[in-house]
Amino acid sequence: MLRIIVAILCVVVAHAIPFTDCATDKANTAFTVHSLDIIPATIIVPGDIHFSLNATVNRRIDSLFIDVAIHIVTKSGYEINFPCIGDTNFGSCNNIDACSIMTDILSGYSVSSTNVGQQLDQMFIAALGHSVQCPISPEEVVVQNFKMTLPPFSYVWNQLLGPERTYHIKIMIKEDPTDKDNNVGCIDFRISLSIPSNNVG
Repeated sequence: MLRIIVAILCVVVAHAIPFTDCATDKANTAFTVHSLDIIPATIIVPGDIHFSLNATVNRRIDSLFIDVAIHIVTKSGYEINFPCIGDTNFGSCNNIDACSIMTDILSGYSVSSTNVGQQLDQMFIAALGHSVQCPISPEEVVVQNFKMTLPPFSYVWNQLLGPERTYHIKIMIKEDPTDKDNNVGCIDFRISLSIPSNNVG
C-alpha cells in the first residue's frame, strides 16, 4: 500500500488545477510536462480515476532520483509539512530511487499494490509501446483518459490521509542524489483526496 501512494503522487494532478514548472536547471531539463488532467477533481479512494498526460523526455536519463515535498493545506490556507514516514518513501522524502519504484510495486508488497503496479505498467505500455525502465530514452509520452482503479487504503493510512484533505505537492527530479540545489525536472501542484471512513482495505 505504501508504494501505491508513492506511484499515485508521482503521476497525478487535480483536474482543472494548474501546475507550475519549477525546474531550476531549465537549460538542462530532462523531463517536461505539457499537460496533466485527472477526473474527478477530488480523488475518492477506493474508486476510479481517469488520467491524461502529455509530456516529453528531452534526453536520455540513466539514473533518476526524486525529492518530494508534501504539505497538508488547512481550511485557513496554512500549510503543514507531511514528514517522510520511515523507509516507505511516502511523505516529504528525498532521494527516492525512481528507477526502482515500478519494480518494487510489481514485486508484490501486497495484492493491491501489485494490481496498481500492473495498471501503471499497462498505461505506459499503451502510451509508449513498452514498460518504463532505466535508462529512459528521449520520447513523447501521451496518455489519453486512462482509467485506473484505486483500492481501499488500510485503517492506518486512512487515519493519516483522510477523511478529506488538500495536499500541496512539489516533485523535483534529479540525476545525482548528492545534488541538493539543482534539478532537471520539477512540478508543483495541489490534489484533493477523499477517503470515506467505511472504506478500509
